Amino acid sequence: MTLSKTVEGYYQESGRAGRDGKPAKCVLLYSSKDAGLLRWFIGKKFEDIRKRKKEKLPDYEWNMYSRPQIDAQEQRELAAFDLFTTYATKAACRREFLLGHFGEKLVIKKGESREHCCDYCCDPDAVQRSTQRMHLLDALMRAEERSTETTTTKTGHKRSLRERFK
Repeated sequence: MTLSKTVEGYYQESGRAGRDGKPAKCVLLYSSKDAGLLRWFIGKKFEDIRKRKKEKLPDYEWNMYSRPQIDAQEQRELAAFDLFTTYATKAACRREFLLGHFGEKLVIKKGESREHCCDYCCDPDAVQRSTQRMHLLDALMRAEERSTETTTTKTGHKRSLRERFK
């Protein structure tokens, strides 16, 4: 499993669930570490393309034609990935986000409510708490990665930060 790189990719990868109008569940597993790694891979891909192009093209052709096109494509891919990470981390109606991305509007029929649209609409407070925990754990994990020291608790046990805050 890997994190999707675009909203379109996520929509496709999530399968047919929910597209026929019947209730469905989809679980998105997200970590900022994975997102950072995928962002790095996108940059690395274009770095490799630039290197190969530069090796094969004379300087005047490289500067006039190739680099702006490659740079523009890299920016498009990074922007698409950033939009997907916004979808994954934003505390808002996920169904409305997807519909809006594809040019549609969320329509709630008379007598219906939004509470069955997505996890956020069902329980926004739970999503907010979950998002806050995710950011806290991400920060703790990054801090732990920067330091190889273990923390000694008052009881004398040596445990990592992650273990202490589970």
